[in-house]
Amino acid sequence: MANLSNQLQKQLLQLIDSELAPGQQLPSEPELAAYFKASRSSVREALRGLELDGVVYAVQGKGRFVSQLGV
Repeated sequence: MANLSNQLQKQLLQLIDSELAPGQQLPSEPELAAYFKASRSSVREALRGLELDGVVYAVQGKGRFVSQLGV
């Protein structure tokens, strides 16, 4: 599962680079799971990794957003 999470992190980074600006909200976990044809838990794990790297941040009840630092 870690390998899938790493692949999803790379795909999420590409999505962020090509379509999202700092401060912009990411699609929801279910939307990302459908987009990448992956399980929601795999998407969640990949997003956690990006949070730890400072690429995205979560706001409880609102969603995840692209960090001002970018990638």
